[in-house]
Amino acid sequence: MANYGNYGVIVLSPGTTLGTNRIRTGIPGVGDDIIDKGRFPGHPHSLPNQIVVEWQLAKLSDCGSIIKRKSYEYKTKDEKVYARKEDCTWTPLEGKVYRKVFDLKEIQNSEIARRAGERIRFGSKRVMTIMFIFRDDEVEMRVGGFASNSLS
Repeated sequence: MANYGNYGVIVLSPGTTLGTNRIRTGIPGVGDDIIDKGRFPGHPHSLPNQIVVEWQLAKLSDCGSIIKRKSYEYKTKDEKVYARKEDCTWTPLEGKVYRKVFDLKEIQNSEIARRAGERIRFGSKRVMTIMFIFRDDEVEMRVGGFASNSLS
């Protein structure tokens, strides 16, 4: 998940089996707005038919540092250069809760999904990724794949 909006994003769902916290929000029980998620509960080696993404915006204030990187523009193929805000005070905004349902049936039948987990050279395997990109009240889903060993 990635946040390219002007607010902090508190991800309310989907629940997953893994969450890595790199940015402290100061809100009990809330990790950060950019989280590496693992597999979906109940689907250890498959995808559910749909995913419900629900999130709440939070105002970010008193940030310790704001880092702008041109690399974000390259990675997202976006004209806007995004700023990473760190050590901010997070204030959840009431009434700014959003929800979007993504149908994954087409992805389940894709070649990327079919080949995910396939063993290839040097002990490597193919991996499928699903990334949710937040832009305040909108979320976009991108699907990709890669080899777990770059030599493969």
